[in-house]
Amino acid sequence: MNNLLYIVGGSGASGALNDTWEYNPSTNSWTQKSNYPPGTCYATIAFQISDFGFVGTGTVNAFQSFNTFFRFDPSINSWSQIANLPASGRFAGDGFSIGNFGYAGLGRDHINNHYNDLWEYGPSSTSIAETTSPLTFSVYPNPATDIINITLNGHWKNNATVSLTDITGKKVLQQLLTNHKETQLNVSAMPAGNYVVLVTAENGKSTAQQTVVVE
Repeated sequence: MNNLLYIVGGSGASGALNDTWEYNPSTNSWTQKSNYPPGTCYATIAFQISDFGFVGTGTVNAFQSFNTFFRFDPSINSWSQIANLPASGRFAGDGFSIGNFGYAGLGRDHINNHYNDLWEYGPSSTSIAETTSPLTFSVYPNPATDIINITLNGHWKNNATVSLTDITGKKVLQQLLTNHKETQLNVSAMPAGNYVVLVTAENGKSTAQQTVVVE
C-alpha cells in the first residue's frame, strides 16, 4: 500500500505471532506497527482495497480456525474489525482484490474440511457476500430415448431456464428451475437427432449449453 510492504503475524520457532511490520523500499528499512488485534495468528487471508489492508481468518495452532476480519489503516497505524466472513472459520485460504472489492475463500479448517467457496467484500457495505458460482450443468443419459435429466453443478442457487432446441435453432421445449437444481425433459415424442440443451440464469448474464442425442 502506498509503495510500502506489510507483513502481519505468521509462525516462527516460538509459535504463532501477531506483530505487524512495514517495509519501506526507498529507505530499505523496517518499522514495527500496531499488533494484529485478535492476537497470535498465522495462515490468514489478506487483500488490499484503496489505501487499506484487510486481514482475516487463520489459526493459532491448527486446532482452532477463525472467520474474523480486520482492516488496517496505515495513515493512523490502527486496526478495526469489519464484518466476519459469513462462512466457516478456516486457514490457508486465498485472497485478492479487483477494483474496490476484496475476495476471500478456499482453505481448510482445523478438522481438515477443505473449502472451495469464494466471498466478495465491498467496503461500502456492512457484510461479505458469496459470489455467484459459474453456471455449469450435467446431462444424462446421452444419448437419450425418453427422459433427459438436467442437474446444475456447484453451489448454484438462483433460478434458471432450461430449453431444448433442434439443429435449426427452433425451441422445442422449455422449463423453469425455481429454487432447485434438477429437472427432467421428456423427449419421448421428439424425432431422433441432435439437440442443444441451453441453461440461462434468471439475470440472463450467464449461460451454458451442451449437445444431446435423441434416439
